[in-house]
Amino acid sequence: MKIFRTYIGGNKKNELLLFKQIIDNNNWVKYLEQFVIFSNDIILTYKSRIYFFKILCNVLFIISILLTLFQQYLQFIVLFVISCVFYYIKIKITQKLSRILLLNEFTINTIKIEIRRIYNM
Repeated sequence: MKIFRTYIGGNKKNELLLFKQIIDNNNWVKYLEQFVIFSNDIILTYKSRIYFFKILCNVLFIISILLTLFQQYLQFIVLFVISCVFYYIKIKITQKLSRILLLNEFTINTIKIEIRRIYNM
């Protein structure tokens, strides 16, 4: 499970500098290689976050059900509301992941077109 991103080059500044150097050198093959690493890291991070919130929602929901058995309705209501909020966050992250996947596919195809154009493939 991976909740936070791992930046290429160690931090965000180095990652941006690496991409800038690759673009300045007009090396599209290297750009494609680094972009695939970049996008796979983001996708893995978001999938892990979705999985984490799914588990968290289920655990909170089970705890809220168990609290109703002990007739502690205030805690049940609080946990149920928190569980619903986490479920909503999971849905929003899932939507963001689908947009990221679409954008990554578009970007990779654009890079491949540029590579074909430059190298006459």
